[in-house]
Amino acid sequence: MPYARERFAWDEITHPHELLVEIENVRGRYEIDEIGDHRTMDLSEGNEMQLEREEGNNLTKGYLRRKGLHDDKYQEVYCVLSQRKQVLKVYEKSNPGKPQKIILAGSKIDDMRDQEFMIMAPKNKKEFEFFVFKASSEEEFQDWIRSIKRAVILSNPNLIFVKVEPIDSTKVVTFYTLKFDQADNSEMTILPQT
Repeated sequence: MPYARERFAWDEITHPHELLVEIENVRGRYEIDEIGDHRTMDLSEGNEMQLEREEGNNLTKGYLRRKGLHDDKYQEVYCVLSQRKQVLKVYEKSNPGKPQKIILAGSKIDDMRDQEFMIMAPKNKKEFEFFVFKASSEEEFQDWIRSIKRAVILSNPNLIFVKVEPIDSTKVVTFYTLKFDQADNSEMTILPQT
């Protein structure tokens, strides 16, 4: 997940300090004693057949309750989330054939209270649309939040950049993406212990 950190120490200090990474079926091997920028990972090199087989694991389906931002009452809706496509389809009982599509790329998720969450989806560069949902149990709430947040972070372009730098007598390995001309906030930092 973005900004996740993991401390670790080497099991065998005499072996090379290599970090093996797998992101979306693309593998990379990095010598973390080499300070600086490393080879990028190109996620477009992933095995497409493997991605198609995994598509079923990237779908979340079920009933949620939805209301407008300023409404008091919820309406039950059926939702289908495709993490790979970064889309949440919302089917209403009054119009079951044509779902509303919420594009999750660039969205923000706000955990509210009592199994409620809000999706703030970009309408354009300056405006957001707000969608409020409620799950029927804490477990269902956690499943939806985890799946939606995972779908949101997949909005990164295909290139993952890798950087190793010394910080506070240890090394930090950072994986990051660039989106257009600015840094995307999807990065993962691993902090090794020495």
